[in-house]
Amino acid sequence: MYTYRYRSFSRLVVALTFSCLESTPLAERGREKEKNVMIALDCEMSGLDPLIHSILSIGAVDLENPARSFYGECFLPEQKVFQVEALAVNGFTETQINDKSKDSLKILMTKFYEWLQGCSEKTLVGQNVSLDRAFLNTAFMESGIPFQFHYRIV
Repeated sequence: MYTYRYRSFSRLVVALTFSCLESTPLAERGREKEKNVMIALDCEMSGLDPLIHSILSIGAVDLENPARSFYGECFLPEQKVFQVEALAVNGFTETQINDKSKDSLKILMTKFYEWLQGCSEKTLVGQNVSLDRAFLNTAFMESGIPFQFHYRIV
């Protein structure tokens, strides 16, 4: 598996997709082929605390069907703040996070929730996915969407 840190969501998706597709199929080893029923996920946030910082973007791939993916960005909600260090890591600029032509967090979370309904399994896999899950669960709650990811992650 890949041990280096991914600097972009697209590299993470490519690596995870190829690691799933290039491995020897289980059926060739005399066992029934198992499905990759997880969601590769990467979120970019305005900081590290889901109570005062916000999601800026969500990228996800349904590993059961890697052609099925989701990507969306939103502007920083007025009640949330950002850390300059976080922007240095995720590559967003202050202008980009305040761009009101992007979706609101509530609209982004609604679109992501609708995309999730097409996933047969909602186990998350990714880099530091427990932080992403904490932000997503907080954003679902703040957006009034009755959904929470469970604690099973990879």
